[in-house]
Amino acid sequence: MTNSLEKGLFQEIVITDYEQAMAGFLFLTQKIKTVVQEKLAIGNNNYEILTKVKKKNKNMLLR
Repeated sequence: MTNSLEKGLFQEIVITDYEQAMAGFLFLTQKIKTVVQEKLAIGNNNYEILTKVKKKNKNMLLR
């Protein structure tokens, strides 16, 4: 029984593992960007709600 180094498959295994690792890394990078965008959207929405509440409170106090 010969090992993969003797068969010349070592390079193929390393390249395959590298490609899979890079694909995983790219997937995680995209996922992080998506989560950040979602959090920013939630933050912006919360800010808009807070601004509306402050305006309503101010208007109620002026009446």
